[in-house]
Amino acid sequence: MALIGELYKEKAQADHWVEAKVEEGGVDAPTGQFKKRPVVKPPTKVRFDAFVLKRFIASHGTKGIARRHLRNFVLSVQKLSGDHSRVDVFRKLSGIPALRLEDDEP
Repeated sequence: MALIGELYKEKAQADHWVEAKVEEGGVDAPTGQFKKRPVVKPPTKVRFDAFVLKRFIASHGTKGIARRHLRNFVLSVQKLSGDHSRVDVFRKLSGIPALRLEDDEP
């Protein structure tokens, strides 16, 4: 539950940062002219599932170690999703399939 809370918080902070950067690159308010900047691709928001994967790779150093920890985390989320509604919402947002096939979920 604590890791899920951290992931939500970090994703919200990352999205807020992207929104602030996109707003900075807009129109200059006093003159109404477009700001002159070098042509750089503006930052975009990352999907939640991709964010979780990047977060695990960044926190564990190598892809192999990150995959091992992510595999354990995914299994825990799958097992606990039936008991806790917050874990179930996280599972659905991050694209983790259910352990049992349910009629209302693809």
